[in-house]
Amino acid sequence: MSDTRAPQATGLVYDVLAVGGSPGTAAHEALVLLRTIRPDAPVLWAPYAHLAP
Repeated sequence: MSDTRAPQATGLVYDVLAVGGSPGTAAHEALVLLRTIRPDAPVLWAPYAHLAP
């Protein structure tokens, strides 16, 4: 995990949670944004996964 991307991912998740989003939605939106920023570098966004029923 990137020392730059981890706090960014956390901030994105908490931003969604702060407005009432679900944890799953928050994780998904954060991952999509990180992947959009650097689609060529999965090492920066692939470590983040949300697994739930």
